[in-house]
Amino acid sequence: MATMVSFEVDTMECTGAELVMETSKPGKLPLDFQIAHLKLSGIASSLAMGFDAELTNPRPPGTIKTSGSFGPWKTADPGETPIDGTYLFEHADLASFKGIAGILTSTGRYEGTLRDLTVDGQTETPDFRLTHLGNAMALTTRFHARVDGTNGDTWLEPVDATLGHSHFTATGQIVRVRGEVVEGAQQYIGHDIALTVQVDKGRIEDFMRLAGKSDKVLLTGDVTMKTRLHIPPGPEPVHERLKLDGWFSLNKALFTSEKIQGRIVELSIRGQGRPGDVKTTDPASVLSEMQSNFQLEDGVITLPALEYTVPGAKIELKGTYKLDGGALDFTGSAKLDASVSKMVGGWKGLLLSPADRYFKRDGAGTEVPIHIEGTRDAPKFGIELDRMKLEEKR
Repeated sequence: MATMVSFEVDTMECTGAELVMETSKPGKLPLDFQIAHLKLSGIASSLAMGFDAELTNPRPPGTIKTSGSFGPWKTADPGETPIDGTYLFEHADLASFKGIAGILTSTGRYEGTLRDLTVDGQTETPDFRLTHLGNAMALTTRFHARVDGTNGDTWLEPVDATLGHSHFTATGQIVRVRGEVVEGAQQYIGHDIALTVQVDKGRIEDFMRLAGKSDKVLLTGDVTMKTRLHIPPGPEPVHERLKLDGWFSLNKALFTSEKIQGRIVELSIRGQGRPGDVKTTDPASVLSEMQSNFQLEDGVITLPALEYTVPGAKIELKGTYKLDGGALDFTGSAKLDASVSKMVGGWKGLLLSPADRYFKRDGAGTEVPIHIEGTRDAPKFGIELDRMKLEEKR
């Protein structure tokens, strides 16, 4: 007859240990933690035990202090072993993920089983940044997540985040991806991140500051956005692997460059047929609106159908914008409420009256094909004269 073995130990302490969390899922890698200090109390074969531990997280590297209860151990399926506790994650260096940087601190609580943990917590990263592109920004989050403690896979449900003055939410998954087997050992190649991100109360200057090398931003304004975000694993920096596919709307936008905003004011006032008011109009009173679908891949933003409007004018563009260097390449058309003669005004406008009929299209007083080239800091605007000739022939 088999005899059940039972035991009880009051306290056990160890230092310099290693904890390896194996997984039964094909293709998933074990988690490996270096434990600086571990104290177990109330150890028994059929009861939960208390624990107090300090360990080093492998990636991002940082110190985790945690305490709670663990067990009883499920011999038949260790992944079903209950666990609950609180944690403090300090000095986590995000620079271990190539392309981003910042020191993260996180606190929270977890409960469930090793295979299915529910985690509620918050993070603070006062100096979050994209190392190749941008400026440091304060990033804070509150999150509710499910975690498979046997392999580290995480499902965010959701993350509630604030970047600068912008609020957004994210849901999705972060999973570890295996590589090739080298000398009998499975290699780890990184995380595959797939999220849905929704910006409900954003400021465009926050995101431009994060993605720009200069602290001076191109424009300010309210932004809303919804996008699918994918960062596949790989050796390249994050900004080169980042893929976005979504839609945005920008309202009450104001360009920070006096030269560009001056051009916008002139476009708006002349588009309304009031050329005499150009010099007396307050530039800050002319606000822009934009909306478009967009895709980001290989550091290039593609806008297939950008609509840009100011009072008196609507501009439709398609083209690309490169994050690194800010290169612009757009073509489209400008539709203005006023006719050419009214845009110019005075005796010159009278002389141009016979030309009005050549520029009227689709209900617009004036429509001209345009292009925008150059860079973010030195854009060049022009009229596509060749396209005008082709459209006249048609």
